[in-house]
Amino acid sequence: MGKLSIIISLCLITLSGVCFAQLIPNGSFENGTIPSSTGSGETLDPATALPGWSILGSPLYFQYGPLGGPVISLTPTTSFPASNGTNSVYLQAGFGGATNPVSLWRSLSVPLNVNAITFQSRALYDPNLYPAGYYLPLLVSAAGLSVTPTYLSTDASGYQTLGIDVSPYLGTSMELRFSIMLSGETWPFGGGGGAWQIDNIRYSTNPVPEPDVLTLLSVGAVMLGLQYCRKKTHARLRLP
Repeated sequence: MGKLSIIISLCLITLSGVCFAQLIPNGSFENGTIPSSTGSGETLDPATALPGWSILGSPLYFQYGPLGGPVISLTPTTSFPASNGTNSVYLQAGFGGATNPVSLWRSLSVPLNVNAITFQSRALYDPNLYPAGYYLPLLVSAAGLSVTPTYLSTDASGYQTLGIDVSPYLGTSMELRFSIMLSGETWPFGGGGGAWQIDNIRYSTNPVPEPDVLTLLSVGAVMLGLQYCRKKTHARLRLP
């Protein structure tokens, strides 16, 4: 039992993803200053409210933006709670055929001991408005190259933790970008739409496991458990 527990624990540690080392600069969007008189839907100065980050495709709104348009919003609200701290960023693609992308990005100096960047994101779709199976992806790029994040886990609030490999950029600067846009999707009201919430962007010293490795480890843990159960069953059957 002892050896089996150790093996399964090691598998689960690997499956749980990477060990978070530290937030990237302003990686939870808490370092900005928001005027105390700001109301929902008002615009903010990105340099003040979102220091270190650049945006494209929309002004920076507070909490929410115009209904139906491409929107980038700093969201300190209980309606869309952050995964870390108070603030998160909300990216919404336009409705009604508006196809221009919205993007959030910054330049990072990747430390030498870092292998990955992880982040938390959550899709925000109203099931009463979108058809079954509707999905508009969050697009991620590193150093100008599109990357497919590796899924690591999902917490109780619906935030997914995902990771991307940044080992090719150790000791150098790279751009990290998050975008959302339409690409021909249709839905009952014409055009399309959808939104993602982003928060808690961190450096990790551990590499992000490849999807195939995750699958093999999970299958291996299950097989070890089944093998142990069979051995216990056979041992009981041999008892006088």
